[in-house]
Amino acid sequence: MAKKTVISSESGSLVALTANVVAANVPTPIFTFTVPRGAEFVIPNQFQGKGGKTTGFDLKLDLNKASGQRISGSSKIEISVMGPGWEAPKRYRTLPFSIWRDVTLNQQKSAEYVDQIAGQVDLNVGPGLVLMQDYKFIISVQGPDQVDWSKSYVEFGTLEGKPGEFSGVR
Repeated sequence: MAKKTVISSESGSLVALTANVVAANVPTPIFTFTVPRGAEFVIPNQFQGKGGKTTGFDLKLDLNKASGQRISGSSKIEISVMGPGWEAPKRYRTLPFSIWRDVTLNQQKSAEYVDQIAGQVDLNVGPGLVLMQDYKFIISVQGPDQVDWSKSYVEFGTLEGKPGEFSGVR
């Protein structure tokens, strides 16, 4: 088992970045992390905060428009997973972007804000969300603004292991 940080600036075979559809009345995918063959990942839904172990997902979001300004706080962020052969993704949470809107990326990386943000992003999956090979972890946006990936950033931590290694986490 190894810790791995997934970041949007490492787009390639594991991370795909796409533009959201502004006029859509449903969330559209902007970030997709695909688990490679021969691997399994856990997205921790618990973290060590200032007050001890806390439930939540430490997701860092810096989503900006072409102008460099943050997208609207009223935008909705949807977190879902799509498995091979599934007809539709399974939605875990839909949250307002206002959680991240007024907190800079540097602040999101500080211990003071991790408790504040991650505690609001509970995926309701116990200690972690297990992603098996070929599963896709998807972040979608619904809102009035287009996300510009040349000015935006996503980051979260995972644990990487071999298939079956995290069977007790489910």
